[in-house]
Amino acid sequence: MDAALALPAAGLDYGACDTLQRAVDTVCGTGLSGEWADLFVTLVRHTGDGGDRPGQVLELARAARALVDRVRIESWQTTARELCADAVAVRAGVPPVEVVRRVHWWIDLPDGRLVLEAYAEYEKRCRRSRASAVEVRRAIAGLVAACEAPDRLVRVLAEVVQTAGEFGVPPVELGLEIQELSALLFDPDGADPDRYALEDGLVRQFREQGFSVSHLVSLNHEHCMPAPGRGPLLRTWLPTLLAHELTEGPLPGLLLRAGLQPPGAGTSGRMSPRVWDNLLQIVRAVGPRDRRGQALELVFTELRSATDLEKQMRPLRELVQAWAARPGAGPDALRAAIHHARTRQDGHAALLAAAGLPG
Repeated sequence: MDAALALPAAGLDYGACDTLQRAVDTVCGTGLSGEWADLFVTLVRHTGDGGDRPGQVLELARAARALVDRVRIESWQTTARELCADAVAVRAGVPPVEVVRRVHWWIDLPDGRLVLEAYAEYEKRCRRSRASAVEVRRAIAGLVAACEAPDRLVRVLAEVVQTAGEFGVPPVELGLEIQELSALLFDPDGADPDRYALEDGLVRQFREQGFSVSHLVSLNHEHCMPAPGRGPLLRTWLPTLLAHELTEGPLPGLLLRAGLQPPGAGTSGRMSPRVWDNLLQIVRAVGPRDRRGQALELVFTELRSATDLEKQMRPLRELVQAWAARPGAGPDALRAAIHHARTRQDGHAALLAAAGLPG
């Protein structure tokens, strides 16, 4: 303790010495292992010089002892201790006592232990293959020490780590995924986690489709950060888009900007199965991806309402299929074809109206 504090005994009065002795007695207590004692000394070294330092050490001792008592009977207590040490190291400028409290708070979350259990199992898998999972633990520590998010995001992190073990994600890649997730959650403009499409079930679906969590994070960056209200809608669409391998390209953004719901979801702006089938046929008819994107952009400029979806999607699909069959045709040719079709339709409607006939 003396070495950790670097305080000369001659410079301490009776009150300071008594406070430090109480700190030692508090943290040592009963059943304290040498590893926990070493961690406490490390935490003391990171305690700032300002203010009443002996008082700060006593406060730290109380928080550390509470954490020790909390995890003593857990199978993952070693993981918790290492996580705490990493969290203090990565949270420079944050008092160690605050970091310890955050780790304790995290563990006491209903789903917080799922993260530690998932990491402990992942670490076992890594040891069997003679790989180190230290990058993963440090990434989790950074997220744990900074997190003030609700329980749902803890479940997302647990699913990220658990599925990584199931799908054989290497530690370096998993560490990067967690760091990217952390950067997304702690964006200064993204305090509300519901603005993002983050669900533990989505993590598994992305893994099953061969995508990384980084792809899920990039979709949130692209579609939810510029428009915070799109998170719930993107969550609704992602399972459908994943099933058809359509998460990449312009289609997700076009659907979200139009405010459309996938078939069978919600009521307002819900797309009928027939319209969705026509849209899929458009996607399958056009390649490569950049040409498909041009076609979809032109198609969605014609869809101004839910009524347009039902009336126009089939004629637009036929126009796009005919255009796609002409390899040399550019976007201007499709734009002209759509314009002529719209002009003919408007003229026909005007003629019927002049004749007093229903449309």
